Amino acid sequence: GGELPLTIGANAFDNAALLTSVVLPARLASYTSYTGDVIAPLANGALVFNACDKLESITVEDKSGAYYASVGGVLMTADMKEIVYYPMARAGEFTVPASVTKIHDRAFNEANALTALRFEGGSEDMVIGEYAFARCGALIAIVLPNNVVSLGDYAFFNCPALESVTLSANLESFKSTMISNSTKLAAIHVGTDGNGTYYSSVNGVLYNADKSCLLYTSDAADEL
Repeated sequence: GGELPLTIGANAFDNAALLTSVVLPARLASYTSYTGDVIAPLANGALVFNACDKLESITVEDKSGAYYASVGGVLMTADMKEIVYYPMARAGEFTVPASVTKIHDRAFNEANALTALRFEGGSEDMVIGEYAFARCGALIAIVLPNNVVSLGDYAFFNCPALESVTLSANLESFKSTMISNSTKLAAIHVGTDGNGTYYSSVNGVLYNADKSCLLYTSDAADEL
């Protein structure tokens, strides 16, 4: 038979303070244990690399059948549909490919060297996980494409430089916890013209779709 699947345990590289790069083997894969439990390739996702604040890149061994792939040092699934982890010290800008339909929980958490994030915008629905962009210290503005239908709690938690967020026109649910502790946030917009399926905006103030209920204004951020 071939190589057995390999998994990496929870918090395996936690606080590896001097780690700057990682090469993952191609045989990383999920498997079903004798008890019937499915074991993920990275046991607790992005938290496998928790607090690796000097980590700049993750690459994946180049073999056919690999579960993961690396794009510019960013860990993705091999089908290019999911962003799993963005290294905390990877500097500069990043563009999310149009193929992406999922950004994992904490994928960009504490990516303080990330200066700008752009989306190519695809045709399939995209979901963004909890704490996905939390504590990104250098991001000033985020524009989500209109294929984003779900945004996790604390997605933009404690982003100290964040001033503006543009939500997808098709976002199905918004909670104030998504932006909590982002104290410079002055405006939330919706889509390209302020009109969405479930939400709308006027001059950076967020309302429900028919504008009968005010949901966010910067003056009330601490109260929401």
